[in-house]
Amino acid sequence: MDESGWLPTEAEEPRTAVLRRQIDGGREHFVGVDVGTQLTTVKLTIADAAGLSVGRVTGEIPTESLSVAGELLGLALAAAARADGGTSSARLDGKRRQYPNQGARWTPDEEALLTARFAEGAEIADLRREFGRSANSIRARLVQLGHLSADEWPAGLGARRAA
Repeated sequence: MDESGWLPTEAEEPRTAVLRRQIDGGREHFVGVDVGTQLTTVKLTIADAAGLSVGRVTGEIPTESLSVAGELLGLALAAAARADGGTSSARLDGKRRQYPNQGARWTPDEEALLTARFAEGAEIADLRREFGRSANSIRARLVQLGHLSADEWPAGLGARRAA
């Protein structure tokens, strides 16, 4: 295969294009990033199910600042989403398919059963299935009930540490 058509000519600035598309809650989210030697162009568009634009952000940033700008933008948008009430309804619906009790209040009976099952040494996978909740939900409730300290079972671990 002749690659000469894919290489920039001497008059062209070398460029890299990154394109991503995701559907969430019936909306199409599209991000295009065109990385040049000096400047990077970023374009985010959001369209509803009918294809009408409901959001758009475009701009240019210095290519040398991509890492810092990307990290700051991600952190800022995540913080704004949390301040505005957390996750989208579509994401919560997805979590509820996996964990039917996601976000539901714990009942005293569930707390008593969790306490008993934890004392028996039940595995986290079993507890997730039994209670229809995520591992982090199980951990958080055990901490709130005083059965674990927050540093005794860090959120990143998938299994309880041996005593």
